[in-house]
Amino acid sequence: MTSRITGLSAIAVLVTAGAAAADAPRSTAPLGTDGRIPVLLVAGSDAFHDWRRTTPQLRAMLEEGGRFDVRVVEYAEALGTAALTRRYCTIILNGQTASASPALRRNLAHYVRTGGGLVAIHWAIDNFRSWPGFTDVLGRSWQEGRSIEEHGSFHVVPDAGSTHPITRGLQPWDTVPGEAIHYQLRGGDEIDVLATAASLQTAQTVPVMIAHRYGRGRTFFTPLGHSVAARADPHWQAMILRAVEWTATGSTGAR
Repeated sequence: MTSRITGLSAIAVLVTAGAAAADAPRSTAPLGTDGRIPVLLVAGSDAFHDWRRTTPQLRAMLEEGGRFDVRVVEYAEALGTAALTRRYCTIILNGQTASASPALRRNLAHYVRTGGGLVAIHWAIDNFRSWPGFTDVLGRSWQEGRSIEEHGSFHVVPDAGSTHPITRGLQPWDTVPGEAIHYQLRGGDEIDVLATAASLQTAQTVPVMIAHRYGRGRTFFTPLGHSVAARADPHWQAMILRAVEWTATGSTGAR
């Protein structure tokens, strides 16, 4: 059975839950009755990337191991509905939407601040340009006219001294050609740089895995994952599986 909501129906089917839910304190969403972690995957509105292929690829990868129960929405404004977001332990952004309504800003910030998780993949760093507070939630964001995207094959080096659950035991790897890194991002909040790669243009070492805390919530960003081929890499998949679990629960199954 396909659990996907598109357009305004993402909000309409949930409006009966009541407007008061937006102001209610959020407790961590419980695991499903089958023990899986409920995940909301937000896609769409990205004219520069093949989200129609990467979204089902990502969902299949997450659900394959039986750890996650993933629902897809193709309308970012659904994030303005607390009756929807409160059902999930973490949210994945796999698209790019320039604007953010006041309801989305309030609810997404509240969701993460009170314990929800957030994972932003690749161009999701450029979400919600009209909302400066998105930088505070995620830790970093794209700054038009200053931030740089660079394409190539990069050598990814996890921090060998880190005990963070996402990178514990994760080995360095070389990405596929045409992968992307981002640097000179907006934001000054403290972040955990979990892995780096060297720019092919400047030799500058830049973060390619970022973990951040916002209130009680955990967030993660990686610029990696530009294409279907990049996301087929087992190292990339291990990183994302761990990131999704960590943002949802604070730990991972990695040992």
